[in-house]
Amino acid sequence: MDRLAQLLLRLPVDRVQMVTPPTDVPEGWDLADATWTTDEALAYLKANLSQPLELDAEQPELKAEPEPKPEVPELDGNLHFTPLGFDGDAYYYQPHSTGQVMRLSRSSHTSTNLVALAPLEYWEQLAPGSRGGVDWTKAAAILFAICADLGVYNPDIIRGRGAWWDRARPVLHLGDRIIADNKSHPALKPFDSRYLYQRMSPLKGPGTVKPLTDTESMVICELAERFHWEVP
Repeated sequence: MDRLAQLLLRLPVDRVQMVTPPTDVPEGWDLADATWTTDEALAYLKANLSQPLELDAEQPELKAEPEPKPEVPELDGNLHFTPLGFDGDAYYYQPHSTGQVMRLSRSSHTSTNLVALAPLEYWEQLAPGSRGGVDWTKAAAILFAICADLGVYNPDIIRGRGAWWDRARPVLHLGDRIIADNKSHPALKPFDSRYLYQRMSPLKGPGTVKPLTDTESMVICELAERFHWEVP
């Protein structure tokens, strides 16, 4: 109570006072055990209320200890998967083995699903159990904390196959590779972009990054102009 009084005195309260407990009660007794009537309680309060307490300037400021968080390892450069965030009770990841987004509910962070994100050896190092093996609850807690820090998952960042406009440049996503900046990028090795291009079945497309000539490009433009586009 002395420690609590010092905490209260640092808040904008009018006064803090102590009530001396009874001496003729068994050990462990508190007000929840009292059988007093309201009048008896008020009478005891008036008779045993201390003078207003003062802040002890010599006592260091007391702060509530923050709730411990699970240790979150640094996953930058992780070779196995990329955490993408959460939405409700679902969490999203991109395992690099498949390149496609995986959705896991909170209760689905089981050993079977987590080894689909990364091999067993990875989890044994990340969340070792006290008796060997993997502490899967600890592994799930680490993933929950990481996704919470990333924020709410936005499905609009996912882009499928086709032609896109990305940071003032054309991008061609062919499923297994992405052509941008006159270079071909494997789908599992993303380039500088705020979007996520999932790995998908390959489309037939340019075999090289050599751009079309003006004449070849005009053929495509003339074909496109033959359609009546709902959104030009």
